[in-house]
Amino acid sequence: KDYGAVGNGTTDDTAAIQAAINAAGTAGGGTIIFPCGTYKLNGVWLNVAYSNLVFDGLGCATITQTAPAGYMYCFLVGYSTNAPGGSMVQVHDIRFTGLTFVGSADGSGTKSSYAISVYATGTYSKGSGGSFDIFIDHCNASAFTIGFYATGVTGFHYGPGNFTTGMKFVAALASGGHGVVVDSSFGIWITGNRFVAQLGTGTAGDRHSIYVEPSSTSQLPPEDIHIVDNDVDWRNAAFTTPPLSFEDAVQCLSCQGAIIANNRIRGGRTGIEVNVRYVEMNNVLISGNVVTEGSYAGSQYAGISVASIGFTSTNIIVSNNIIVETASTYFGVLFANITNGQISGNTISITSGAAIELYNSSGVIVGPNTMIGNGTGSYAILNYGTSANNTFIPGGYIYGFVNVLNNPTDPTLTPKTPKLLLFMDSNLAFAQ
Repeated sequence: KDYGAVGNGTTDDTAAIQAAINAAGTAGGGTIIFPCGTYKLNGVWLNVAYSNLVFDGLGCATITQTAPAGYMYCFLVGYSTNAPGGSMVQVHDIRFTGLTFVGSADGSGTKSSYAISVYATGTYSKGSGGSFDIFIDHCNASAFTIGFYATGVTGFHYGPGNFTTGMKFVAALASGGHGVVVDSSFGIWITGNRFVAQLGTGTAGDRHSIYVEPSSTSQLPPEDIHIVDNDVDWRNAAFTTPPLSFEDAVQCLSCQGAIIANNRIRGGRTGIEVNVRYVEMNNVLISGNVVTEGSYAGSQYAGISVASIGFTSTNIIVSNNIIVETASTYFGVLFANITNGQISGNTISITSGAAIELYNSSGVIVGPNTMIGNGTGSYAILNYGTSANNTFIPGGYIYGFVNVLNNPTDPTLTPKTPKLLLFMDSNLAFAQ
């Protein structure tokens, strides 16, 4: 407020806040404090072209943005001006904390809006070209197409304590509705946050809580990713078939060196999806997550889905997760086109479909897992397509499936001991 910001929710505070940013930046860095209040931005973004800055809302400051027809941000980090036509500026050591961002997106129009966007363009790679060491914690966002976005960042830290809800899918763009999106970045930490989906008018609702991918321009795979200890509520009981919103709760595309662990996910078309775009994925650990209440029936949906269509992806481990799903024709864990992986130590409960499906996969170790059906589930393990050279490890507890193991195309997927099933009837099997 020393630079003229009022914070009453009606006065346009854009110029005053920008003046404070510029003053701190030219001084070599500092903290811009937002006293309690509501700071209005009227269709012009705040650009951050300096390093060593902290933006502190003290847990009680709100920034609102009116989005005109063009792309709009509250803060555009790593950009030279607050109008189109500027250029990328490499910045570092930027932190946002204790701020609430409220946009005006409703899913209409043809442009996107963001609470905070970290900008990069042209040639960048790990540690070169893009910005680095960006921190966002204890911030809230609602009513944007994307809450928080980063591309080309080395060292992106999102959390703890962030909360997003009510992001808007834009039908004309066939995109948006994301809590946090990270493109082609290196050293990504998304930890200790909460995401709650809301359905807007038509399809203009939340789509993905966490979305990590290669950017469409650089196509560089994201590396060194940690998605840990987040709470995601992606339920929507009003729909039995998926709208364009409420898709996969957490999605990681072409991730290389990823840990997705100890998250709590309710709802979504798929709870956790690890897939490919532009390049392969490898070295992914999915462990200790609790995935429940998936509500969309369909053969492509799963509590945890790992698919690598068109690429050879290796070293994928899904272990020690709890998956409880109630939709029909739903998989607990789905592996498609995976080479060398492991599915073990999981507890999976489904009503129909298969607890585990292997599709066109090889070199996968399955078991021991606890798998529970309701007496009508088709298979505990479904081996399909051209799968070969997979191994079923004895142990675990299998109950309530019409068929325990189906391997029509892969005779190698067989128990490695003839005494694997000690007792079995149509509903019950104990594994040694």
